[in-house]
Amino acid sequence: MEKDKRRYSLRNKIIRYNLMLMISVLILCGFIFVASVGVIAGSYVQSDFEFIMTATADTVESGISYCSDVVTNVRKSEILMNDFLGKNVILPEEKEVLEKEFEKQVSISEQNIFGTGGFPLVEKVYLFHNEGTYMSGTYHVLNYTETRKSDQIFEDIYKKYQSGLNDDGYYEIDEQSICMIFPVLDERMEQRGNLFYQIEKPAVEYLMKDVEKYEGAFWVLCDRKGNEICGYNQKYFSEDKDKLLQMFGDEPFEAELSNKSYQIHRKNVGMNLEIFLGIPKNQFLSLLYDSLKVYVIAIALIAAVAGALHVVVIY
Repeated sequence: MEKDKRRYSLRNKIIRYNLMLMISVLILCGFIFVASVGVIAGSYVQSDFEFIMTATADTVESGISYCSDVVTNVRKSEILMNDFLGKNVILPEEKEVLEKEFEKQVSISEQNIFGTGGFPLVEKVYLFHNEGTYMSGTYHVLNYTETRKSDQIFEDIYKKYQSGLNDDGYYEIDEQSICMIFPVLDERMEQRGNLFYQIEKPAVEYLMKDVEKYEGAFWVLCDRKGNEICGYNQKYFSEDKDKLLQMFGDEPFEAELSNKSYQIHRKNVGMNLEIFLGIPKNQFLSLLYDSLKVYVIAIALIAAVAGALHVVVIY
């Protein structure tokens, strides 16, 4: 009888050790598996973050390229450069020809970048002669009252710009719109006039929707001096502006902002504009955890079942 008890006790010990070994190996293999998947998933998550940032910046650049195309088209138009910007007096019979040529070169309805509700990035374009005369084009058709109101706004901005109160070339029209000004130069690089663009902030914000969904993320559209034109969570940019303005890179890079690690992308989008985008690195870890938690839960459940089996067999 005593011999049978010893055999039973020995058998239990062997089973216990085997189960403990099995659970230990299972946990170790699970850890190695999760770590391996984490490395692979981490590279994909990192690539996704970089793709979102670069694709967003490229889309903004594509929208702004319309403005630079208008500058090029106007400069190449002999009718506009010679018969409008090259004269101080425009005859009544020349006005219709000039307006048709301006409409043709601006082609404001052919933009391919739109925001919420189909609103364009550029709502209005004005071409000002150095003497203050101008022609205009709008994406949406305006009635007489709306046209006069719009003209008055741009006439006022033109006066401010000519007075030199702001030589950066960016003026706020209202909470939804900004005016961007760019000179028109002739072949001798002498200024003949200026192009005024009304940029719609909601359209820019719509382009940034994929960045804004991450907690703590920011984006800022700046002029060549780093002056902020519009943005989201701009405080994160403002607090370390001097530091960010000294950082460059064709691809997204890491930076410490206010004791927090960020993935940053800086891009020149044309027309003396730059865009900064930043996403906290902890969002990267959060997304990585979301990718791995199903595996962690599965391994934990298997380990729990094995543990329960151990208890049942032993006791």
